[in-house]
Amino acid sequence: KNFGAGIYLNLSNYNLIENNTCILNEAGIHLNFSNNNIIKNNVCNSNEKFGIHLMGNSSNNVVVNNVCNSNGEIGINLQYFCNNNSLTKNTCIWNKMTNINIEGSSYNELLYNSLSMSARGISLIGENTLGNRVNWNNIEGHKLGISEEPVNVNAIFNWWGDPSGPYHPTKNPNGLGDIVFDYADFDPWSKEPITNAPTLPRVLVGNLSICPRRVEIGQPITISVTLKNTKETKSIYEIRLSINGTIAAQKNVTLAPKETKVVSFEVMEKREGVYEVNIGDVFGIFWVEKVVRPTKIKTITVPIDYPTIQE
Repeated sequence: KNFGAGIYLNLSNYNLIENNTCILNEAGIHLNFSNNNIIKNNVCNSNEKFGIHLMGNSSNNVVVNNVCNSNGEIGINLQYFCNNNSLTKNTCIWNKMTNINIEGSSYNELLYNSLSMSARGISLIGENTLGNRVNWNNIEGHKLGISEEPVNVNAIFNWWGDPSGPYHPTKNPNGLGDIVFDYADFDPWSKEPITNAPTLPRVLVGNLSICPRRVEIGQPITISVTLKNTKETKSIYEIRLSINGTIAAQKNVTLAPKETKVVSFEVMEKREGVYEVNIGDVFGIFWVEKVVRPTKIKTITVPIDYPTIQE
């Protein structure tokens, strides 16, 4: 847990970053001007901005089999001349803005990733964003499957959440999957989920809310998450709230097929400190402070005829 990155590489090449858990940082893993690295089997959840962030000419890296969920902005972010990177078999769920963002970067491959439950599945931005491939991914449950920016992209053979394919107002108006725009070449699409991509959990957990985040001792805090049943059958999910590594509460929640439900807990703490919250694979923090009581002001009555110093 850091104010910067959990793991930071600058001008550093041919490294292996593997099997790390990076939570509650500004970015889980950050590469700057770093090439030919392997980022593998890491969990980068609940960071302030990014799960994994490549920027500034970080090229020819392999980003494989990582989990980047519930980050404050983007799951995996490639920004400014990050070219020829391979993003394969990563899971990105419930990142606030975009699951994968490619900005001013070219000739990257996005293959066999599973993306769900964010505002955008994939964003491609900028004039220098050319020649990227988005193939054989599961992209579902977004407001936009691929952003509307004027960047051409090869996006064939993806699963868009429904056998009818993605929705496009003229090219596929009967599509019931995620929305795509003119710049994405999406046809043909897969009529079933991509089996080589990571399988989504039976129940997704995200959208952690802690309100308020800063309280005085004894004041209540409401902690809530959103659950999403990904299956076509009813699911019963045991949700556990942990505070500082100890289970504070739990509930059994029944979810109808494909149902989304918000579940809340109310907690109070009797000691000041910083408390770490964990539900499923999402994390957060709240602060408890001492009760500060105002100093009682004494009132002194001075008679009108009380002598002054001058007198």
